[in-house]
Amino acid sequence: MEQVSTFDLYEGSYYLLGGCELEAIEGVKVNGALTCRMSFTGENLAQLQLSYLNGQASANLFEFRRTYSHLSSQIGRAHV
Repeated sequence: MEQVSTFDLYEGSYYLLGGCELEAIEGVKVNGALTCRMSFTGENLAQLQLSYLNGQASANLFEFRRTYSHLSSQIGRAHV
């Protein structure tokens, strides 16, 4: 099982749409500010990451918006 961590909410939403699972949300200090790092696992995570980072990611906009909102809510509820 592959694992990736990111601070990027758009990237995380793309991983969820690709069938990956959110394993953890943790608070991390970056330049004196608290930000959230999300960790994901999945079978096709490396390919999804490559597509995202190369600007070749595509998704149904309605589903992406829904997933983004759900992930944002989870981060808001996380005790980091």
